[in-house]
Amino acid sequence: MQKSIGKAGIFSVLALGLSACASGNSLSESAPSVPAVQNNEARLVFYRTQVMGAAVQPMISVNGKGTDTCQPNKVFFVDVPTGSNTITAATENTETLTVVIGAGQTAYVECTISFGILVGRVDLKVVPRETGMGKVGALAFSGLYEIGSM
Repeated sequence: MQKSIGKAGIFSVLALGLSACASGNSLSESAPSVPAVQNNEARLVFYRTQVMGAAVQPMISVNGKGTDTCQPNKVFFVDVPTGSNTITAATENTETLTVVIGAGQTAYVECTISFGILVGRVDLKVVPRETGMGKVGALAFSGLYEIGSM
């Protein structure tokens, strides 16, 4: 009897974790409808492939304004002014990253969650374009955001 309860408990936890993952059309499916970045702006592409810590989904802020959350298997875009842009995300730690980007350019920012004391620790890092492009195509696309749209 205890074995079946244990298996049911494990199944429930796995189902809960998977339900926390983003769903919807993939970026590859949505790409034709996404407008190109404007010449006087730049684009930041935020993504998270990692499922570990699925319940931890910190808000990503750009230049002090909230955009969207860092969810497992999800990608979203934020069009920003050219030059220096400050990205912040907080869980039990606050991670800050500065990205300097030129007009018409795109930068890829990977969000990961690692073990923490109470919740989980967020980490943001800019990855090479080839790395980012290779990881985002199959992820659920949540949209194109302007700074402060949420």
